[in-house]
Amino acid sequence: SQWDVLQALIDSMRPEIEKVSLFFGADFDRPEPHWGRDKNLRDVLAHLYAWQKMLFDFVDANQNGTAQSFLPAPHTWRTTPALNTEIWEQYQDTPLGDIQEILASSHSQIIELIGEFTNEELFTKKYFPWTGGTSLGSYFVSAAPSHYDWAIKKLRVHNKANKTNSCLRIAPSGFLLRGSLDRHGDSSNIDELSVNRRVGLSLTRCGEGKGTDA
Repeated sequence: SQWDVLQALIDSMRPEIEKVSLFFGADFDRPEPHWGRDKNLRDVLAHLYAWQKMLFDFVDANQNGTAQSFLPAPHTWRTTPALNTEIWEQYQDTPLGDIQEILASSHSQIIELIGEFTNEELFTKKYFPWTGGTSLGSYFVSAAPSHYDWAIKKLRVHNKANKTNSCLRIAPSGFLLRGSLDRHGDSSNIDELSVNRRVGLSLTRCGEGKGTDA
């Protein structure tokens, strides 16, 4: 699952990734705000957790008869960059260890919550009036596997840029080393997921999905 891939990637980058600032290359230039926003691993994981918390609040409120939008007021999908900046600011004083702990707990809760719904409830568009024109499953995908994939790609760009930078520093005089960044895309459009209680969430089919403008 994407969760397992993310955890394995972080493990492979320890202990450096827990101490250093994210670096994507001296000439790296991408327009998406998150490349300049997130400074370290804590920022990336806090972003994942915050979006999952919004999912829990959204589902809980609507299931209990209180109409509530997914995004906290006054935000809309057009203002997610500003919302993401607010999230970044909110967790600046939270230690990395605390973020890792609450994110792991949140992931487990997502698995449990998905199990409370049938496939029809998850994947039928407009099954619940409060999901708008999409399906409840698309919200789960955006908050979990698709968002994990975003974090994986981001950390891999950092990893590759640092390896390239290390090679350039140790290159003998007179040699020109060429390297290129693996500039991944920033979103996965998925509208189905499967739940395996042993391995977690898995992406299964391409389609439409809610974007988080990470």
